[in-house]
Amino acid sequence: MKLRILLPACAAALIAACSISSEEHTLQLVPSSPSAAVLIAEQDLEEPFDQHQAVAAVLKEHPGFPQANETEEIETVTGGPAPGSTVTGTLHTSVEATSETDTYTVTLSKRWNLIFNGEQVEGHWTYAVTPDGIELVDSADNTELVTMIK
Repeated sequence: MKLRILLPACAAALIAACSISSEEHTLQLVPSSPSAAVLIAEQDLEEPFDQHQAVAAVLKEHPGFPQANETEEIETVTGGPAPGSTVTGTLHTSVEATSETDTYTVTLSKRWNLIFNGEQVEGHWTYAVTPDGIELVDSADNTELVTMIK
């Protein structure tokens, strides 16, 4: 994203040519003709860290999951007589801002429409995400039970 500062020509004409520089910013003031607006600064700015970037960081590790606050239907064929049994389920991605600046909680969940030995077949993975990286903070996964159906 670029930051652009424009001054009307009448104001710019009052400013003598000068420039201010630092390692991070450059501001250049340039007088111009009275009939045109003058570009006095242009700078590339970093995008602020947001929930979309947090989700993108987690989805790099789990590319099969949907975008934030979306759910996708999934299915797999398990054991049983040919052609096998089809089991359906859902993938869901959620994101929440935390009380800490630039920190988000991203949760991925996989839930099969299946109860195996009295247990719902599902998994979830919860990550704390900052501009510096992602950290798995909680998970539970018994989705391998889907493959045990005969």
